[in-house]
Amino acid sequence: VKTLLNMFKRKQLNKNHPLQRKADQWTDEAKSGLVATVIKGEDVDSIKICEQILSSTEFILWLIDGLQRLTVLESYRNNAFKIGKSLEMPYVYYQKENNDGEMETIKYDLRGRYFEDLPEELQDAFDSYAIDVVKHLDCTDEEVAYHIGRYNRQTSMNTNQKNILPMYKVAGFIKKISDNNIFFEECGSYTEIEIRKGVVDRVVSESIMTMFHLDNWNKGKAMSKFLNENATQKEFEIFETELDRLSRIIDKKTTGKLFNSKNSFIWFAAFHKFTRYGVEDSKFKDFLIAFQNDLHCKTFEEYDNDSFDTYENNKSTKDKKVV
Repeated sequence: VKTLLNMFKRKQLNKNHPLQRKADQWTDEAKSGLVATVIKGEDVDSIKICEQILSSTEFILWLIDGLQRLTVLESYRNNAFKIGKSLEMPYVYYQKENNDGEMETIKYDLRGRYFEDLPEELQDAFDSYAIDVVKHLDCTDEEVAYHIGRYNRQTSMNTNQKNILPMYKVAGFIKKISDNNIFFEECGSYTEIEIRKGVVDRVVSESIMTMFHLDNWNKGKAMSKFLNENATQKEFEIFETELDRLSRIIDKKTTGKLFNSKNSFIWFAAFHKFTRYGVEDSKFKDFLIAFQNDLHCKTFEEYDNDSFDTYENNKSTKDKKVV
């Protein structure tokens, strides 16, 4: 364990592959259970690594299965959390020399313990725990994506996390925006859980599709496959620039409420069209305020006298005709 965590720290083992879901997906109960398993020397599934050769002298090791396990162990070793009170079979036994110079067996309760609370013997047991490692050599981007998907067939990757797998050519551009652009944390209405569960990755994908490929609109895995073959780096760069502009005019408590996980892509596409008019960005803010005040319920003859609210309440808001 300690060797692998040191590889994390030195960035010899990369845990940030753009197709990999984010860390911190487990419940507190699951985290405590894993830590106790390691301390007690019980079995843990192997972790999987893909080697990707970049040149004759450069390579990178991607952690493609085991991110949750290793980040939980890393957090525990850094005293970020303590073992929960509801831990099943919480006792561990170890030997220690007593005052008479004889070895005695100690019964130790793990509940409520940080790493720093553990006796030296159990800290050593944690650090020296052997985790099996499976390594796939000389992998292409497509092979890395294949292995990530293969190892997650029996685990709970959600739909958003699965749908990014076919986008191995552009996933890096998506993650760069969803992970780093301040708009999603400081301006829009996205929860921490949505950010962690890959919802923002979907928002970015839908936005690129709507902004640049509306005639080919599709949703889910079909959209992922289309973007993988047709989206360009330039399109992501344009979107990133427009996000930066929006971050200067969108207020999280007012107009930011429109930018949620359901409808963000519509507003990003609207702003993309707005930029062609050559007027100040503040005018788009004025439009959003007017929309929130009363335009949302205004009906239009060319849309069968329906309003935005009509479409908003439609269960099929991602169908091509509605979009």
